[in-house]
Amino acid sequence: MFSIVTMVTFLAVLLVIVSLLSPLAVRLRIPLQVLLAATGLLLGFGALLVPALGPHTATGEPALGLGFSPEVILTIFLPVLLFEMAMGINVRRMMDALAPVLVLAIVAVIVATAVIGLALWWVLPLSLIGCLIIAAIVSTTDPAAVVALFRDLGAPVQLRVLVEGESLFNDAAAIAIIAVLLAMVGGNTAAGLVPGILGFLQEFAGGMLVGGITAGAALLVMPVLRGERAAEITLTVSLAYGSYLTAEYFHVSGVVAVVIAGLLTGSAGRLRIAADNWDTMVEVWEQLGHWANSLVFLIATMLVPRLMFAANWKDGVALVAMVASALIARAAVLWGILPLMGLFSAACRIQWRYKLAIVWGGVRGAVTLALAVAVVENRTLSGELRHAAGVLSSGFVLFTLLVNATSLRPLVRRLGLDKLTAAELALRDRVLSLSMENIRSRLSSLAESHAIRPVAVEQVEGFYHDQLAAFSLEAALAGPKDGSAAALRGALILLEGYEQERVMGYFRDRVISRDMVRHLSAQAGRLRDATLTEGLGGYISTLAQTLRFPTLVRVALWLQRHFGLQRPIESLLAGRYEMLVLTRMVVQELDAYVKDRLAQLVGEGTGYQVHALVRERLARIERAISALALQYPDYALAMEARILTRLALRLEAAEHSRLFQEGTISGDVLRALEAQRRVRSAELKPLRLDLGLEPEALIGRLPLFAGLAPDQVSRLARLLSPTLALPGQQVIRRGDHGDAMYFIASGVVQVAVAPEPKLLKTGEFFGELALLSPGGLRTADVIALGYCQLLVLKSRDLQRLMHADTAFKERIDEVSARRFAEVKEQQVD
Repeated sequence: MFSIVTMVTFLAVLLVIVSLLSPLAVRLRIPLQVLLAATGLLLGFGALLVPALGPHTATGEPALGLGFSPEVILTIFLPVLLFEMAMGINVRRMMDALAPVLVLAIVAVIVATAVIGLALWWVLPLSLIGCLIIAAIVSTTDPAAVVALFRDLGAPVQLRVLVEGESLFNDAAAIAIIAVLLAMVGGNTAAGLVPGILGFLQEFAGGMLVGGITAGAALLVMPVLRGERAAEITLTVSLAYGSYLTAEYFHVSGVVAVVIAGLLTGSAGRLRIAADNWDTMVEVWEQLGHWANSLVFLIATMLVPRLMFAANWKDGVALVAMVASALIARAAVLWGILPLMGLFSAACRIQWRYKLAIVWGGVRGAVTLALAVAVVENRTLSGELRHAAGVLSSGFVLFTLLVNATSLRPLVRRLGLDKLTAAELALRDRVLSLSMENIRSRLSSLAESHAIRPVAVEQVEGFYHDQLAAFSLEAALAGPKDGSAAALRGALILLEGYEQERVMGYFRDRVISRDMVRHLSAQAGRLRDATLTEGLGGYISTLAQTLRFPTLVRVALWLQRHFGLQRPIESLLAGRYEMLVLTRMVVQELDAYVKDRLAQLVGEGTGYQVHALVRERLARIERAISALALQYPDYALAMEARILTRLALRLEAAEHSRLFQEGTISGDVLRALEAQRRVRSAELKPLRLDLGLEPEALIGRLPLFAGLAPDQVSRLARLLSPTLALPGQQVIRRGDHGDAMYFIASGVVQVAVAPEPKLLKTGEFFGELALLSPGGLRTADVIALGYCQLLVLKSRDLQRLMHADTAFKERIDEVSARRFAEVKEQQVD
């Protein structure tokens, strides 16, 4: 065995190699993994010539004699690789495409295993199960190259999310399939198709549970760390390994557990950590991911020469069959299964050129090599199977790295995916020309302040003048017409990018809460994604959805109406009002951004169109705010004061920081002021919205029941059920069977009758005709125009009340007689 000093020295040498290869990969414009693989091969062949670093000994000493067995590689490096990748995934976008991501992560691995396995079974003297084991080893892909390329090309966001999301879970699927097949080879009678599927689902669900629990525990601990940057980063490293090892201990998927932990950290963690600390954490994890990915590539490829040492021409034939069948399997998923899923999810609608890039970019990486070595070192398997697994898996990885990865960028250029659209070119030129114009305009004052002669200024200005002329000519020849659909689409994408930035800015300034920033950021993201995929139509339809009441609100309203539970609907409406007010703040900034900046970038005509859309959005938000503020003015005032206090605290923080930087106040004074602000911020507790649905109070607003004694009001309150109607809600539908009438304690409803709709206001009632007519059917639609506080009287209680109160009966009869006459006239017409 080698000493720890030798092992650490070996790792240090590998890190030096990585540091030298990284800039070389950039200079040569080839993926870093290709250089790492080539270097690992050279080191591996060199190791075969040095006895001290030779292959396995007769006692089973691990490869290279340094303890880097497959289990060590997977345990040390895989959690870091997966956690870092998961942290960078936009969870909201992945949740929108969760179904296709999971289906592809599982189905693509199964299809690849089946197709490749059958192809190998045709050319190799192995059992079908043995061929399927080899196929499962190479079925998992490393999307780093294709994802990085798509990001550089500005490929559709849904496409990148689909590829990244699939890669997070396909490792788990491949490992589970291999485990089931190995159990079948070992003669486990319990192994089979159905038990294997059940076992996979158990591992997958168990991994999700462990990942969720460990991440939840870490997020609960995070506030206790009080913003200590080093402690927060350390906690996430512990979470990556802790989730993986805990899952493995309980015999569930450690891969899924660490992925879920990383996804939750990336979504909820960034809202619990200060912005500066989060940026540092991302940088640290990117560095850890870079080290892990580079080291595992080097170490794994150093094992390849040993695996391929005994290769022969038959293995070459099998490798050709493997390469061809792998490409066919990938194409079958993209052209066969994905279009069917595209009927239900826009994320699956991919252009054929991108599909071709995904097929060819299916590079295999270190996980494949680690699994291959694990099979090779499994002494319970036959020598033929272990030989084929080592040679074919290693050869396939090398082929994808040395052929697919190096030719992917030329293929992309050939497909035209690297070319900017006319709209993108025009926008680029406008941005650059504006910045150059700003620079040129500042040159004179800059030269004057530094005593630089005008002749030098003219020479420098000449460069910017020529560049501006070139940009203007290119924009005139290639750019889309001002006000065109392409120009408008590009402008809206820019607008929503700015909206997301302002939302995060308000969060960094502690003006909006974690829940609000999650909602507002997702809202801006959906608007941007819809514009990317569907243009103006997608933007408008998604914008309308942002102001609709979500299903959760309607569920809470049902609970209030049927069980009298008010807290759920009160909480949701309170959150809605805060969201609307904060959205108005952001959209008001968008309005200024369009006029002051965006119109210069996209053109006057396009800027006018965008400004009109922003003003219409602002008007809709104002109507939604006014509707709730009209019904609950005290709550609206308190909420606005709360938000203004947060803004004031932010201004205080900026002012105190300025005074400290100027030396006007000391550090002790600054810390004391910060403590005072924290106390005031902590006092800003969430406000509770009181719906005001107390029956006695609502009865007092109805002229029909004026003059009742308190005991009569109490008895009447037991018959009337208070409820709330939302703006636009259809309270009564024409033709439905009626079982109750409604009294308007507050608000306005519209009754759809001919020749024109009729408005009913506070103190009036509706719905009584169905209770008094023989058929019992509703005669008109009734829609709430705002928030309406209603009192509901059931049919049986109406008869009882009319029998007990003569005045009430007379009033009901009078109104109903008039309305019956109007209904008859309408029917005659």
